[in-house]
Amino acid sequence: MHYINGNLYRARGLDDSKIEFFQKIVPFGKSVSQFTIIKAHDREVPIETQHGIFPSVVIAFCIFRSNWGTHPVSQPRIEGEIGEDGKRKWSHGNNFALVPADKYWLDRKNPTIKFDDTLYKSYRSEANAAVDLSDVFSLRYNWNRALLATDVFQQLIAMSRRAKDPIYFSTVMWNAIKEWELQKFDSN
Repeated sequence: MHYINGNLYRARGLDDSKIEFFQKIVPFGKSVSQFTIIKAHDREVPIETQHGIFPSVVIAFCIFRSNWGTHPVSQPRIEGEIGEDGKRKWSHGNNFALVPADKYWLDRKNPTIKFDDTLYKSYRSEANAAVDLSDVFSLRYNWNRALLATDVFQQLIAMSRRAKDPIYFSTVMWNAIKEWELQKFDSN
């Protein structure tokens, strides 16, 4: 467990809401990373990864995707529409990586959140979100190169191949990892 020094990050320009998000996302990133290692080894065709998806990469990815946890889908609870009974409906969010709902998720009637005409996965807890995000990274074959990467930069290059703008993606992620010294969270 890493202690997050709020004063250090405040001095670097993070406001209290970003520090609060940072304190959530660091253990989340470490959990996702550990789960990816276990799941990659347990696949039908195992991938012998020593690092899984590095915690620094997961943390930067979630910061980038959720805009420091400000995206509505990343919130713990999301205010919904008023139902026929006159009561406001609420949904769980906790989707820090903005993972869209896929056919598998929808077929099992798992909860979703609709935002800007996209259906996203909805998670009851951050722990549920970590388990599912590790599924996305470790059980889908199109992440093999990222799982096999032996350093953060190689992993970013492998992940950027899936991005709409690979250069922008890898540059933003690398800059976040460097600026916020996220690689220190890669060690156990």
